Amino acid sequence: MIEKIPKVPKIGMRKFKTVLTVPVLFVIWQAVRYFIPSMDVHPVIAYLTAIVTMKNTIAEARFSGVKRLSATMVGLSCGLAAIFIDESLSGFLPPGAVSFIVQMLIISIGLMASLVIAEMANCMNFISTAATIFMLCVVDSTGVGKYAAALLRISQTALGFVVSYIVNRTIAPPEQGVTPFKDYDKDAPKNRETSGNQAQ
Repeated sequence: MIEKIPKVPKIGMRKFKTVLTVPVLFVIWQAVRYFIPSMDVHPVIAYLTAIVTMKNTIAEARFSGVKRLSATMVGLSCGLAAIFIDESLSGFLPPGAVSFIVQMLIISIGLMASLVIAEMANCMNFISTAATIFMLCVVDSTGVGKYAAALLRISQTALGFVVSYIVNRTIAPPEQGVTPFKDYDKDAPKNRETSGNQAQ
């Protein structure tokens, strides 16, 4: 028995614009790297931000970008505080197990703080983003230093949101949407239904 061939999903404008943001961000980032060549070739945080903030309506895109940026700020603030405390205490702690225990304690408290503060800041679905940014901040792997890495990440987040928003508004703009921020959870599903063509 021949199985039915699954229907190929439609490649709509939202998918197209999401993909388009990546090369646009790459070109912009290479212009920045011309002046600061030591930075990574790819602005990974900017890519991710652009992808998750490309929405069905302008209102949803703006909402998503603002909330993600807020969550990023919370994560970075907690991360920078944790870095400062860790570096301040490092000179008073003996090397070895004690130092690692204190460091893990600082990270654990900072992680909890980022989650709680993000919830208090009404970051909604981006609360986990604050925790992720916090961990990326305190466990630096960029090679540029933790404080520089923190600035780099907030810059990439803002860049990704701005590029995504501009692309979404200028190329086959979707509906403006009527979702006010305070009613987002209630109205977003309805708005997504009314903009189905853009969603695909």
